[in-house]
Amino acid sequence: MSLSSGNGAEKQYPPHPLNLGNEDKNEANVVMAIYLEVGAILIALFFLYVLIRFIGNPLHIIANSIVGILFFLGLNTFFNVGIPISFLSVGVVAIGGILGGILVFLLHVTHLAF
Repeated sequence: MSLSSGNGAEKQYPPHPLNLGNEDKNEANVVMAIYLEVGAILIALFFLYVLIRFIGNPLHIIANSIVGILFFLGLNTFFNVGIPISFLSVGVVAIGGILGGILVFLLHVTHLAF
């Protein structure tokens, strides 16, 4: 970028650091696409691990579901928090166990979900 002062002398300024050229924008898009692809692969591998774990021994998911329903009933009865017992909330507890129950409780109390 150059500015002319009228007397023929031009001042040279370096380009602004946030002003990316076309090459830099394309490189940033490629890096972002790689991060998205790696993230999608990691999420898919996690779901595959969970699926294999619970298909191998379905008693875990059944026990966690029953404990989750009892946990929600206890919270609703004694503390009147109003957590709905739905397929989604019981499913989170079935997969996550006690930590899943705490997650559902915190999401409900903060009004983010459930």
